[in-house]
Amino acid sequence: MDTEEFKTFLAPLYSRMYAVALAVLGNHDDAADAVQDAVMRLFEMRRRLGEGGQVAHPESFAIFVVRNYAIDRLRELSRHRMRSLDDSGEIAVDGDNSDAVDDFELVRTMMDSLTVNQRKVLEMTAIGGMDAREVAGELNLTENNVRQLLSRARKQLRRLFYKD
Repeated sequence: MDTEEFKTFLAPLYSRMYAVALAVLGNHDDAADAVQDAVMRLFEMRRRLGEGGQVAHPESFAIFVVRNYAIDRLRELSRHRMRSLDDSGEIAVDGDNSDAVDDFELVRTMMDSLTVNQRKVLEMTAIGGMDAREVAGELNLTENNVRQLLSRARKQLRRLFYKD
């Protein structure tokens, strides 16, 4: 895949990649940074994305890459916050973000209770914006299995959420 083909491949995906990064990070600047990092990585890998390349579903792969960069950025920001402990032992947060941090921690804890496949399917559909067919292709599952895993994951999260 040459530079022009890469631009043509990426143009329709850019807004979706940005939406995924924004959903993970919740901040426009951080989302833009994650997308830029992902685009640079994809550009380096462009030969594997073209026809006859090693990547079977390049569009899904691009979303997967940006999601991973966004999660890495979120972890980096989380580590930075953890290092910003004040004397009372509380996490130093900017303004009204304490509820967001609490919600993020609650969701992360709940997600840890899911099976690996349930978590992957939920992340790929809810965060990655992929449909059941795309997820099935990525995880080598049937579409029915993906829908069942997604249903069970949502049911488990609802049960955990309303239990608290």
